[in-house]
Amino acid sequence: ASAPSSGVSGKQFCCACIIFLGTVLVVQVCVLVTLVRRLSEVNGLVSPADAGATASEALRASSAASASPFLRPLGQSSDGAAPVALDAEAPLPAGDSQRLAVAAAVGVGTEAILVFLVSFLRASPSSRVVMLVDQIPSTADLEAEGVDITHVAFERIPWPLPPPWNSLPSSDARPWLFKNYLERQRLQGVQLLQLSDVEDVAFQADPFVWVAGQQPGVHLFADEPSLTVGGDGKTAKLVELCYSSQVLQQLSGKPLLPPGFVIGTFSEVR
Repeated sequence: ASAPSSGVSGKQFCCACIIFLGTVLVVQVCVLVTLVRRLSEVNGLVSPADAGATASEALRASSAASASPFLRPLGQSSDGAAPVALDAEAPLPAGDSQRLAVAAAVGVGTEAILVFLVSFLRASPSSRVVMLVDQIPSTADLEAEGVDITHVAFERIPWPLPPPWNSLPSSDARPWLFKNYLERQRLQGVQLLQLSDVEDVAFQADPFVWVAGQQPGVHLFADEPSLTVGGDGKTAKLVELCYSSQVLQQLSGKPLLPPGFVIGTFSEVR
């Protein structure tokens, strides 16, 4: 092998190479750990308590939000003095008592929550929104985007989820989240109810104005006509898991109705 350049001994050259390679290795390991953690959070494979430093920092940043009775973990009273049972009725935010939107925001980031809230409250400023979340955004982030937090209530979901939902990605647990919330709440006076995802949902007009002009009932929105329950692998798996293979066989040829947005009169939706 050729000798190193003059002024640098072979030992110094080898040490420099080792330090350089070690630094590269450390950087690669850090990047890999960050990617694995992010992938786990996105797919709901770990609970918020195990999400690591990122989740801890996010929760510390949102600590100021807990001062509001509408920004608190599920199961914690508004004054923080005594825990509230998970089956207890929680106070609703301010707004039109006849309209309520409940949204599942588990496993999504602050950006998706802000897009949902900003667009919804801009289209329907008098409505009330309950967000079912695993992490509560900071008050600073909400106010920076002009979100009127008096119209929004955040509730952290109980963790871990019961079977079979604990074996599925958290984003697929919306049926249980909605059922759990609606069973705890009396929701007196509510006439129109919206249940929806948060991710990939934004509003250009007031959905309650539209549904008020429709016949009473539940309104869902079809996907592509060619898509069926049996033809969508994820939906087919959920139907078989929650019901049975016989039910899946019966529904296999039915058109696929995505459950990510449901709206209608309160009694029918509930």
